[in-house]
Amino acid sequence: MTDTSTPYAVLLARDISHRLDLLADHLAKADPAEAAQIMNQVLDSEVGILGRTDNLLATASHYAKERAVPGAGPGLWQDLARTANSVHDHALDLEMQAGEFHALNARPSAPPPAPPTPAPPAGSKGRR
Repeated sequence: MTDTSTPYAVLLARDISHRLDLLADHLAKADPAEAAQIMNQVLDSEVGILGRTDNLLATASHYAKERAVPGAGPGLWQDLARTANSVHDHALDLEMQAGEFHALNARPSAPPPAPPTPAPPAGSKGRR
């Protein structure tokens, strides 16, 4: 059953939030090569998740500014603008370090743990 009372954009925002959680789950389980590919998509400052988040926050800031009460201080729109700028700056910094995820792929993985020592046969007391 579809919820017709909830606007599409609200449902879209919920879906995106859910998908970000799914992506985090996949990243936690990914091998290094896949993690690098995921993070390249996340960190791209133009078309990646951080870049699109920056755009969404900037749009929200413009929306709030256009609808602000005349004479009211900057408040919400300015906070949104600062947040958008911060996300953008961090996205640029992280994008420059995205190669670190590729370096993770180049590192040898930890050796597998040694198999457990077998238990002594039942009835034996071991060495003294």
